[in-house]
Amino acid sequence: MNTIVVAVVVAFPIAAAVSRAVDTPTGFLTASVLVAAVVIFAARTFHGRQEPIAPPRPWWKMTARPPEGFLLATLFGAQALSVTITRLDGVSLAPTMLPVSVQLLISANYRNASLCMKSKDRAYRSSE
Repeated sequence: MNTIVVAVVVAFPIAAAVSRAVDTPTGFLTASVLVAAVVIFAARTFHGRQEPIAPPRPWWKMTARPPEGFLLATLFGAQALSVTITRLDGVSLAPTMLPVSVQLLISANYRNASLCMKSKDRAYRSSE
């Protein structure tokens, strides 16, 4: 749940503020790098209640449980769609392609990590 709070309270506002403040390719690049850094930090730092601190999470695991990852995948996908729709007002979409691509990549990573956790849970349950 902490990762979701960080994404909503930190990552999304940072991206929006930087993108609006510097409506140039450099601003979009900066926003994309900041969001990716916040996501990586949150995924590596915040653990679930039953999740041990040591050893560290596997590199592919983004959240403690699959539902959280699916929710974050939906949020990041929705943000990518929102950015695309708001730029359809006649302004060139080219500068926003990088942040939209980063958002979609983050969304795909959350989704894939959740799918992997679900398949590992199923394999574990079937072996019991």
